[in-house]
Amino acid sequence: PCALPPQLGALRARADQSLAQQRSPVSQNQSERPLEMEWRPKSDALVASSIPTTGHSAPVSRLAVAKDQSFFVSGSHDGTCRVWELRQAENSNGVLKSSLTYSGHSQGDGRAYPRINDVAIVENSNSVVSGASDGSVHVWRVGVVSTSKQSMESPTSANLGSFDRSRVSGSSVVRNIDSNEGEILAVSHFNSPSASVVTFATQKGFVHSWDLRCAREPFLLKHRPDLGYLTSMALGNDRHWMITGTNR
Repeated sequence: PCALPPQLGALRARADQSLAQQRSPVSQNQSERPLEMEWRPKSDALVASSIPTTGHSAPVSRLAVAKDQSFFVSGSHDGTCRVWELRQAENSNGVLKSSLTYSGHSQGDGRAYPRINDVAIVENSNSVVSGASDGSVHVWRVGVVSTSKQSMESPTSANLGSFDRSRVSGSSVVRNIDSNEGEILAVSHFNSPSASVVTFATQKGFVHSWDLRCAREPFLLKHRPDLGYLTSMALGNDRHWMITGTNR
């Protein structure tokens, strides 16, 4: 994985307007409008990159970023998920090192390590959903602790302040399931007023739902075989519809 924090970008003017025009105040005859500028990453501004000795030993299949942007998660064909802290990426010497490795999918009966096909963040939490090629779905929690650090911008004690930083401390399994329907090809999560639902697509063409607050399955969708096998899926922001992609 490679990391590019938001501050390593630049505001650029729209094609039909210069940046100076966008920054100029509106006239009294015009209604006030918000400043319209686009964020663009700086070219050739790579912050850090992992290497096999500090990261995955096989291709990375999926990435997911925590809502508070304190960390992101990667899933790999080496059978593990890794957690990476963004603050560490900014302060690194160019080599990105993971803070935590989750190998729950690789612990079993001695068979070859399954591939991690997809990962997603559980909404409003530090938990992660991961789906693997052996048909298993795991929900596991990333332990995050806040540490306070003094700001030494001024030597006087009156100007000493503190700020919080989050550090990944460990992981714990919340729940896991084996679908017995071939590989798990895609996973997602959404909250509703009455449920916390994990959705996952299987190799046999089913989209299952899994309510983390109880043992029931809110819904089950079947994909027609002639449409191909499922490769990805996404939920609408209103949680009323879903879109799926196939290999055809």
